[in-house]
Amino acid sequence: MIFNRFSSVLILFLFLFNACNSESNKSVKNTTHSENLCKHSRWLKIFEKENQVIIQITNPDNPKQVFTFQTSGKATNQGTKSTKIIELPSKKLAVLSATHIGILSELDAIDFIAAISDEKFVFNQKVKKGVKNGKIISLGDEGQISIEKLVASKTKTLIYSAFSGELSQQKQFEKLGITSIPNYDWRETTPLGKTDWLLLFGYLTGKQAEAKAKIEQLNSSYKKEISAGKKIKNEAIFLLGNQMGDYWYAPAGESYQAILLKDAGINYLYADTKGTGSLALPMEQVIKDAEKATIWLNPGFATKAEILKSNPKAAFLNVFQKGKIYCYSVNMNNFWENSTVQAHWYLNDLQNIKAGKTANNELYFYKSVE
Repeated sequence: MIFNRFSSVLILFLFLFNACNSESNKSVKNTTHSENLCKHSRWLKIFEKENQVIIQITNPDNPKQVFTFQTSGKATNQGTKSTKIIELPSKKLAVLSATHIGILSELDAIDFIAAISDEKFVFNQKVKKGVKNGKIISLGDEGQISIEKLVASKTKTLIYSAFSGELSQQKQFEKLGITSIPNYDWRETTPLGKTDWLLLFGYLTGKQAEAKAKIEQLNSSYKKEISAGKKIKNEAIFLLGNQMGDYWYAPAGESYQAILLKDAGINYLYADTKGTGSLALPMEQVIKDAEKATIWLNPGFATKAEILKSNPKAAFLNVFQKGKIYCYSVNMNNFWENSTVQAHWYLNDLQNIKAGKTANNELYFYKSVE
């Protein structure tokens, strides 16, 4: 399952700022008459008002908590407990997730990256080269960023993904004048919602015009893929996920992954279930439910031998014995870095698997598991 795999590979950091109080509520009210430039995101709002840029990011787990960032403009020249004043564009960025690198690459803004969390999770060759020649600093363990290295990077803006827990050095960052911005693109439930987060990075780098154009382009490409996929007729039943510990984890029917499958016209085994997260199912139930499944996606491993080593009961699945198995594990870094921003590539992979077009490098991210 994508979410679990993602969280296990890229465990990062959680909330930084104080909970939303009456002042932040006023900030929300003051901007409601302006046009929110993010049309699909559930958690990101961006407004342009009186020579100001106002960025509001809602905590999905606590919607009353709204992180607000703004340029000083004419309305104010100082921050409050709930509002942080930032300079745009930011000359140097510390980005702590692979998806952030993918977005900046799409905006041709890799040169803004001054620091990353860990180079071993990087796919972008320019970033790798930057780490090697010392232009980009690797901050070390994601759970305990090296403050000395962060200071050496000379960044004043850090973007993190808030996967599990508050950044342990939050107060120290604030004392050093470093603004930390949470990115919840991974909590969006639609590809178009995720794409809106390009606009955050567009404003951070002064490339907001390019970001707006890219969003239109990427959304158009995604919609075209949906239309093309409707022509592919295949009623194969798809199984997703794998067993971790005592349960088999699969995307619930209202999750981002399930929506992608729906857009690809795929007959997903648990498409009718409720929830935007993961299902936790007994292995015995999955063996029974998946009796007619012929395609298995995202087992989390690149070979059948690795699957059996992790989950010996997988041998009892008909799809393991007689069906086809595909996963993005052949190049995990490429998948995490690019599949969010290039959702139409992801969708095209799913459609090609559905159509049986999986030879001669026809897939962007997926490979057959043998």
